[in-house]
Amino acid sequence: MENSKKRPLGLKKASQKKLKQDVQADPHVEHPIVNDHVDEQTATIVLKDKGSEKQDEFDELEEIYNSALEALESDQEQALLLFQGSIHEADRLMRKIDDPEAALVAPTKFYYIYGMSLFHLSQLSEPENLIEYLELAKEKLLDAKTSAESESSMHIEKPQTAFDSPFQIYFALSKVALSL
Repeated sequence: MENSKKRPLGLKKASQKKLKQDVQADPHVEHPIVNDHVDEQTATIVLKDKGSEKQDEFDELEEIYNSALEALESDQEQALLLFQGSIHEADRLMRKIDDPEAALVAPTKFYYIYGMSLFHLSQLSEPENLIEYLELAKEKLLDAKTSAESESSMHIEKPQTAFDSPFQIYFALSKVALSL
C-alpha cells in the first residue's frame, strides 16, 4: 500500500471524479452535461452606469426595454427574450407597487414600458391568447395616460422622456387598438 496523503481535489476535478464514479456505478443511466454559462433561453444585458445618479429599478426596467427594442431590428429571438424579461421585471415591480408597506410609486414610463412590452411580445410570439395580451397592454397604456395626466395636473417638474410624452402614449394606444 502506498504511503501518500489524500488532499482535497479542486472543484472541477472533484466533479469529474464524482461523474466517473456515477457512470461506473450505473452505466445505463445517462447523465446530462450542464453548460450553465451558455443558455439559449437567457438574455444578458449590460446596465449603463449613469455616474453619480442613483439608478433605481425603473431605470433598470427601461434599460431592458431599450435593449429589446435594439434587438428587435437584428435578432428577433433575442428581442423576444428581452421583452419577456421586461414583462417579468415589470410584474415584479407591480407587486412591490401594490404592497402598501413598500411605498413605491410607479412613474409613467413604468406603465408605458409594461404595456409596450406586452404589445411587442404579442406581435413577436403570436400567442394563442393574443387578445388577452393586447387587452392587458391597452390597460397598462391607459394607466400610463392617467399617470401622465396626473403628473401634469400636479405640475410635477421632471425631465420628459419618450415614455412620458402624451403623443407617444396615444400613438402606442392606437397601435394596440389597431391590433385588437
